[in-house]
Amino acid sequence: MKIKFILAIFLCIALSVFGQTDLDIPITPSKDQELDRAAGYSRTLSNFDGSINAYARLKAYINLLDSKGMQALKSHPSYPKLGDIYMYGAIYLEKEFKEDKIIELYEKALELRAEPNSNYKLALKYKTKYDNAVKKNDLEKEMEYGKKVYEYLNTYLTLSGNKSQKYKEILEYFSIYK
Repeated sequence: MKIKFILAIFLCIALSVFGQTDLDIPITPSKDQELDRAAGYSRTLSNFDGSINAYARLKAYINLLDSKGMQALKSHPSYPKLGDIYMYGAIYLEKEFKEDKIIELYEKALELRAEPNSNYKLALKYKTKYDNAVKKNDLEKEMEYGKKVYEYLNTYLTLSGNKSQKYKEILEYFSIYK
């Protein structure tokens, strides 16, 4: 009888704790509680509401990650979740930040997680820079950006498994810059 009572209490406590919708427990806690909170925050980014508070919070978490340094981020057990913050930051803050900052955010996201869409976005960003370099007849920049387009587009095609002939032709064109 006592065992059933204790089990019933334990079950009630477990249901009340794990039934909360805003309970964020990192998969593997680390010694750095700030990064643990950031990993928990990353789970909410798919429901980004676009409010001023949401933008401020996203920027604050990006600044926190930048202040920690890439080595500390890579050593965190939930480092792919930290990469999500950079990726969503690049997506949601595209109108606020300059293009170079967006590229930097995507590159940091890719350092922490392998995700084909970030590679595709970077290929597009560098393609725009490549086009501008061609218009300005800047051969050095044209070579640099052409190489980046090839690198990121090739990675995108590899990770996504996309077999589109259109992308293969574009990749073949930029293969001269490898």
